[in-house]
Amino acid sequence: MVTTGESSETSHRFILQAIDPALDCPVLEAMLHVADLETLRSQLGEDASEDTELRHSYVLSSVQLSAITEQFGVGFEPNGREVWLSRARPISEIPYLVHTGYELALMLEGTKPFAMFATDYPLEPGDLRQDALFDPHVKSGLLVKRVIDEPFERPIRIRSGRVIGGVRRMFFARRGEEWRIDAHLLLWDQLKHGSWNETLERMQGTLLGYTDAQNEWWIAYRRHNNASAIFTDRTAYVAVTVAELAWIHAAGERALPPDAAPELVMHGMRPGPTDLNEWLAASNAAAIVRFGLAREFLSRREYRDRSGVRCYPIARHEMPALNRVLGSAIEIVAERTSP
Repeated sequence: MVTTGESSETSHRFILQAIDPALDCPVLEAMLHVADLETLRSQLGEDASEDTELRHSYVLSSVQLSAITEQFGVGFEPNGREVWLSRARPISEIPYLVHTGYELALMLEGTKPFAMFATDYPLEPGDLRQDALFDPHVKSGLLVKRVIDEPFERPIRIRSGRVIGGVRRMFFARRGEEWRIDAHLLLWDQLKHGSWNETLERMQGTLLGYTDAQNEWWIAYRRHNNASAIFTDRTAYVAVTVAELAWIHAAGERALPPDAAPELVMHGMRPGPTDLNEWLAASNAAAIVRFGLAREFLSRREYRDRSGVRCYPIARHEMPALNRVLGSAIEIVAERTSP
């Protein structure tokens, strides 16, 4: 169910979501049209004091929810469920339900046959939400689980002191659909021989459970918005940490870490080695990477202007969508040398 407050061409769009604890996905949503960010910030308290554009996600108390719905005149009754508030994303404009975040609900419903996730390891018990959500259905026999660990050449110790040993890929399929796991692994293996293309995009969509009509809509949408190049016509730069760089290497330079929240820096002119090294020296990053992506991923997305350079913040939950539109291998263009 979706309820919508009064709209305005100059307003900012936010989404209220009630989260089902058993499925870990929204089961009720409402949209807010916010003309003045300070009005909303005042309801969020100290947590939002340093979030200039209110781009973070916020878990609301019952008091905050009541104040916000009254302030913006929106009906919303979560019935005791946890409520999140965040900015509306362009993904909401797609005319079908994108599976990201709804994987378990769709698999239990029978409309999604296959899902995949990735994280770093080792993990402490309880760290991975997919274990708590999916494993009861694996034990019941409804779902099949496969885990593939890809160790780094040597473990990495990050600033918190935690040691990361590699990347863990988890695959879940409905019983009888296990073949999709092998098919997906074979599909991604083809990237050793060439870049991502329309055929691979369509095949992956089919494996994940999107219909032919949905795949065709997506491909047509990309063609319409990317006349000169279907799969890449923009070049993005991202500063990455030591752990993120190791994850990229372990993934064969084919994907960004799924738990990252990068800022895509879109230079109008390709920066030279001096510019890249100055950027690296002024940051805490381990490296600067470059890759191509489809223009439509950035269309109608808000950005920060830094001396004429557009910078697009990407939320963690958008990483699967970002990785799907990478149009080239990830290239390391500047790397910090050891002292």
